[in-house]
Amino acid sequence: ILHKASQAVASESAADLRVEKFETWSNPGFTEEPRLMLSLGERPKDLSINALRNLLKSDDIQGSPALAPFYAQYHQLIASPVMCVVIIAIAIPFATRGVRVNPMVGASQAIFIFFIYYMTVNTFTVLGAREVLTPPTAAWTPHGIMAVFALLNSFRAH
Repeated sequence: ILHKASQAVASESAADLRVEKFETWSNPGFTEEPRLMLSLGERPKDLSINALRNLLKSDDIQGSPALAPFYAQYHQLIASPVMCVVIIAIAIPFATRGVRVNPMVGASQAIFIFFIYYMTVNTFTVLGAREVLTPPTAAWTPHGIMAVFALLNSFRAH
């Protein structure tokens, strides 16, 4: 529903253009909510998890290819708490090394591994946003890969 607006109307020959003002106008064919349309104009990273959930549950735009980045971001936000646990699991073997190894060696290795982790998460997020992978697969796979790496590194350290 539009209130106190105007529309441009062309004549049949399209030579004459006039502006018609109106108090109220509605079109039953338009069922989209303004909040939904504004959310689609935002970057997925700028939306909260609740805004993403509301956008993805909307029946008006289901199946739209424009939703892929929003699905990827939603699943990435759900999977992100696991990242804290995986980072701790990666860091523990470096913290428990013996006194014969320079601490900076372990720190530099950990920084390199975290960089690899960051790049892996971002790569899989892009693959999910472009629908190469499903969003849940894109969100959880990097955490699983790095968790397996952390476990192997932990067993190797002991």
